Amino acid sequence: PPAPARDPPAAGTPRCRAGTAYVAARATNGEDVPVTLTLATPFGQKAFADVAPGKNAYQSFAARATSAPAGTATVTGTATLDGEQVTSTVDVAYDALDCG
Repeated sequence: PPAPARDPPAAGTPRCRAGTAYVAARATNGEDVPVTLTLATPFGQKAFADVAPGKNAYQSFAARATSAPAGTATVTGTATLDGEQVTSTVDVAYDALDCG
């Protein structure tokens, strides 16, 4: 069966806000059924239950510093397809950022 969030449109983007570095993670449900998406970075993680087909999950995580090193955001998607729970994980690289 196809895996949820298989090669999903996903991104990790570093940003500066008020002199603090943030890493934003976003993923889109590319399946035909609701998917639970979990976005994780070195600065935190957040789960989104029942993301509708074609809809996004987005979270911005504070680095709690003026800079953030290059790293990886991990997107995990879980859905029930044909009565079977299927999970897929994708890693998305993001660039270093200095807000100082």
